[in-house]
Amino acid sequence: MNWIEISIKTTGEAVEAIADMLTGFGANGVAIVDPADIIIKDNQSIVWDYIDENLTNSDDSVHIKAYYPDNQTINQTIENIKSSIENIKNFLDVGECLIEIKTVCDQDWENEWKKYYKPLRVGQRILIKPTWESAEISENDIVVELDPGMAFGTGTHESTRMCIELLENYVSKGNTLLDVGCGSGILSIIGAKLGCSRVLGIDPDPVAVKVAEENILINNVEHIVTVKKAVIEELEVQAFDVVVANIIADVIINISDKVKQFLIGEGVFIVSGIIKDRAEHVRIKLSVEGFKITQEIYQGEWVAMAAIKTSPE
Repeated sequence: MNWIEISIKTTGEAVEAIADMLTGFGANGVAIVDPADIIIKDNQSIVWDYIDENLTNSDDSVHIKAYYPDNQTINQTIENIKSSIENIKNFLDVGECLIEIKTVCDQDWENEWKKYYKPLRVGQRILIKPTWESAEISENDIVVELDPGMAFGTGTHESTRMCIELLENYVSKGNTLLDVGCGSGILSIIGAKLGCSRVLGIDPDPVAVKVAEENILINNVEHIVTVKKAVIEELEVQAFDVVVANIIADVIINISDKVKQFLIGEGVFIVSGIIKDRAEHVRIKLSVEGFKITQEIYQGEWVAMAAIKTSPE
C-alpha cells in the first residue's frame, strides 16, 4: 500500500491545534519537526542526543507531517484538512501554513516519522526514550519509554516539558493523579514513576487511549495507571491529590470549576498548553474558582502554572 504524506509548515503557536486536527482526521502517524526541539542548543537544561541537522528546517518554522492511506477518501480528507486550517487561522497565528503532499511507499512511512524522535532529558531526573532508541542511563534517572504512534505527546513540546517539571515539583510518593487529556500517556506514566499510588488518564480520542495503554504496558505501570475514553464532565467525582491538564487555555478555563470537585484538600492543579496572551484569562479563572497560583514557568510562547485549591467545597 502507498501512503500520502501531508506536510504543513506552521508556527510553534499553532502546532498542537494542527497536530490534533490531523490526528482527528485519522492520520496513521504524526511527526512534529521543530528546530527549537531537535537542534542542540547551549545554555539549556534540556539535554538532547545529536541528530542530523539535515533533517531540520533552516528557519524557525515547524513542520508537521501526517500520514494517511492512499485510498478513495484521501481527496476528501485533504479538503477537510484545508478547511480546518482556515478555521484555526481565526484564533491562532499559523504563519505561512504551506501544505505539501507526496506519496510514500509502505516501508518508508513507517520509519519516516521515527527518525525525528531521540532520547531527551527533562527536569531533574526524567529521561524520555523512544522504544527503538538506546540511551545512556544514569543511576538516578527515571526512564520513560514511549512509542508515540498516532497520539500527540512525546515530551518534545514546551507545554509537555513544563508539565513534567511541575509534576517533579509537586508529586509526592503515594499521591493520586488525574491526567486530563492524556494523549500518549506520558504524564500519567511519569506520575506513576514519581511514586503515585494511583493514576487515571482520560482522553476523548480512542486512538490516544489505545496508544496510552500500549505505553503504560511498555513502562510496566499498568498496576498503577488506568486510561479511559472520557472527558472530565463524564467522570464520577473521585478524590485526587493532583490534577494535570496539558491542553489549551479555553478548555482549562471551562473545566476549572469541575476540577475542584476532584481535588483533596489543598490539592494541586497543574495546567499547561497556555499561550502567553491567554495566561491572564487563566489566572483570573483559577482565582475565581478558589485556586492560588504557587508557580509559573515559561518556555517560548507558552506558560504553565501550578495552583493549590484553597476554597472548601
